Amino acid sequence: MINGLPPSILNVSLFGSTSRSDNDSNSDLDVLVVVANGTGKTPPDAVSETIKHQFGKPPSLSWYGLRKIKALFAGGDLFAWHLHLESQLIGGHNLSQIAGIPADYTSALSDINDLRKVALSVEKTISSCPENAVFEMGILYVCARNIAMSASWRLSPRPSFGRYSPFDLPLSFSIDRKTYEMMIQSRMASQRGTAPPEVSADQVLETQQRLLVWSQRVMTAVERVEGRT
Repeated sequence: MINGLPPSILNVSLFGSTSRSDNDSNSDLDVLVVVANGTGKTPPDAVSETIKHQFGKPPSLSWYGLRKIKALFAGGDLFAWHLHLESQLIGGHNLSQIAGIPADYTSALSDINDLRKVALSVEKTISSCPENAVFEMGILYVCARNIAMSASWRLSPRPSFGRYSPFDLPLSFSIDRKTYEMMIQSRMASQRGTAPPEVSADQVLETQQRLLVWSQRVMTAVERVEGRT
């Protein structure tokens, strides 16, 4: 636990892969910091150096005001549920004490549909700029992962928030592990400057089509569970 926090900091929690204990060398050390409303910007050194010393790597800090975090919980945002179910308190008050219990997550279908639109846009982008193959493959990874996260709320016994969430659904994933690892590597290269994999525009387009077919099956399954079909 972190001691001696400024009074403006209400909560410090681990989230993401570290809180699930499925982190690896490519994982960020994701840390939520909730501050009281109207306190202005808190110097990041107030927590970052302590966390770096405790965990051996610099944290990726996500700062939220109390009003914003309460709104996410009240709206049943999927990120709020991830925090509620998987975050680990390392300083301040429990999230449930300051934000309550998240409302039901009811926007799975609309969220999946929005992510499908992003995946659809990849075809136009890669056709005009084939040299952006690595970046667009990384976008497809984000779409696949987040579609599965949203769908897991309705289709799985417990929501899946991990990197490999598409493989946790009770529906077969139409993208093989090797290609999916390439998608992850592409995202890492785009976001963190790691060595990019060899990716062609044709591979991106083939992966996109597989993702769209799979995500349509996922949407149909969610609609069936929600009684819309």
